[in-house]
Amino acid sequence: MSVEAAAAFYDRLENDLALMGKLKELGDKERLVLYVKDELGYDFSREEMRKVLFERNPELSEEELQSVVGGAGGNGGSDGLSVANVIVTAGL
Repeated sequence: MSVEAAAAFYDRLENDLALMGKLKELGDKERLVLYVKDELGYDFSREEMRKVLFERNPELSEEELQSVVGGAGGNGGSDGLSVANVIVTAGL
């Protein structure tokens, strides 16, 4: 596991709307984690992903952070808040 793998996954999500949609469709945390690790080849811990998430999104306001942690929807684009929303909602 590594922070580098978490960062690479974050970068891919940020630029791949189809992948973001696929992850949302999987829904179930266990299926999603297996897909990310086994199918996509990204191996990272939840703590490593959270480190990347907060490093990449220092501008998130307290309200936006609560929205992400609470599972509320982002704007559907490929900005940091949308990526963070997918990651946190999925439990990664």
